[in-house]
Amino acid sequence: MKKLYIYLSVILVSIALLILISWRIFKERQLKKTELAIGNDLLLKKKLIVFKQIQQSVNIWIILGVTATMLLSLITLGTLQMKEKKYVENVSGELTKLEKQVDELSKAQEKFLELSIYSYPEEGIGLSEIDWKDLLAQITPEERFVYEEKIGRDLTPYFGRTVSIITNNVPLQYLILSIYIEVNNQQDLPKIQENIEVYLSEVQDISFLNQANIQIFDSDTETMISDEVFLRTNSGELELLEKGDDSVEQENENKTEVKEKVEQKGEVITNG
Repeated sequence: MKKLYIYLSVILVSIALLILISWRIFKERQLKKTELAIGNDLLLKKKLIVFKQIQQSVNIWIILGVTATMLLSLITLGTLQMKEKKYVENVSGELTKLEKQVDELSKAQEKFLELSIYSYPEEGIGLSEIDWKDLLAQITPEERFVYEEKIGRDLTPYFGRTVSIITNNVPLQYLILSIYIEVNNQQDLPKIQENIEVYLSEVQDISFLNQANIQIFDSDTETMISDEVFLRTNSGELELLEKGDDSVEQENENKTEVKEKVEQKGEVITNG
C-alpha cells in the first residue's frame, strides 16, 4: 500500500510539472503578444520587464518545489524497497532455519522408529482413562481424531509406528478400536506379538469396546503381515475371529487401500 502511495505521488508530481511547463509556454507566448502590442511605449515596456522578472522568480520556486517533492518521493520509495528487501531476506532466513529444523526432526523420528520395541506395561498405558462413553456420542471427526492421535502416539513405543482409528456404532452403543502397525524390522515381530497380548488384556477391561482390530504391515514391502479381529462374546471376553482362506485373500486384495489410509493418518500424526 505504501508503494502505491509513492507511485501515485510521483505520477502526480510529474503531471504537475508538465502542467507548469505548459503554463509557462503559454505565458511566454502571451508576453510576446503583449510586447508587440505596446509598441514603443517605454513605461509599459518597463512594467512588462518587471512583470517578467516576477514571473520567472515564481516559476523557479515552483520548479524547485516540484523537483524537491519528486526527489523526496524517490528517496522514500528507495527506502521502502530496501526495507522490504531486508524483510524478505529475514523471512527467507527464517524459512531456511525452519527447513533445517524439520530435517532434524525427520532424522530424529527415523532414529526413534529404529529404536528397540519396549515391553508393554502390565498395568497398561491408561486406555481405561479415556472417556469411551463420550466417544459414543455424536462428536465431530476433529474431536475423535484427538483420541485417535493420543492412542497411536502412546502405542508407538511398544509396537513401532502405530495409527489408531475409532469407529462408533451409536444405535448399538459399542465402539471398534482398530490399530495399524508398521514394522521396520521383522525381528521385532515376536516382541510385538507379546505386547499385543498384554494390550488385549487392557482392552478387555473396556466394556464399550466390542471389537478390536489389529493389522500389521511391513514398511519395506508395504504388504500386510497379519490381520486379526477380536470380537466380544456373550461372556464378555474378546476372542479372535477365525477367518477362512477366502477372507484372508480378500484382505490381501484390499491391503493397498488400507495402507493408504494408514499413511494419511500417519502423516497427520507426524506433522502434529
